[in-house]
Amino acid sequence: MVYKLIGLLMLSATCAFTLSTVGCEGKKDKVSSVTADPTTVKVKAGETKDVKITIKRMEGFKDAVVIKASGLPKGVTATDGSIAKDANDGKITLTAAGDAASATDQEITITAEGAKAKVKVTVEGTATTQGKGGDKPAVDVAAKDAIIKQNDTTKVDVRTKRTHLKEPVTVEFKGLPNGVTAEGDMKMTGDDWTTITLKAAKDAEVGEKTVKVNVTGPDTVKDTSASFKLTVQAAK
Repeated sequence: MVYKLIGLLMLSATCAFTLSTVGCEGKKDKVSSVTADPTTVKVKAGETKDVKITIKRMEGFKDAVVIKASGLPKGVTATDGSIAKDANDGKITLTAAGDAASATDQEITITAEGAKAKVKVTVEGTATTQGKGGDKPAVDVAAKDAIIKQNDTTKVDVRTKRTHLKEPVTVEFKGLPNGVTAEGDMKMTGDDWTTITLKAAKDAEVGEKTVKVNVTGPDTVKDTSASFKLTVQAAK
């Protein structure tokens, strides 16, 4: 009787301190670890990206495994993946809707039979999260007057100021004098001045003209414009 009691106590103690891998009833965990490749994903609105998932099975577990993703950015969905019986590799597919919001390094969780892995997702979206009070995304533009001589170049400073907007905007010049062209980076990614080079041909139209700077952004943003005076002087 005493020996039986000691045996039961020893079994109880063993169960209390058993690791999660094996329980008192001999039941084993199915998957010990899961890894994702890549661990950082960039996807544009309207695109899909696959993420390879690899699991490490516990000894004796051979069944098919379902893969799930949670914590996804707004506008992004994930198909539940699966890993076939006796296999170790599978995938999930991330899909960003056409109006998906932008997100940077948002951490999502991949789960397979209790084992988890983390993946950071960046979305280049066309929709922009609105600010407090429902403020709409907007961009303002300003440009400084400039003077240029025939067969010469000059610089024009253009500035954009954004409100609740992170996506790039494109700058375009309208109404330049005949023989004058604009050169430089027409895509702006932040609130800052950008310098555009204006080049006048040797026979460029002389005189003062009002030039319009148009700024085009995502569909969620109303296009805006500003005007500046450009004076072309005759070459001496």
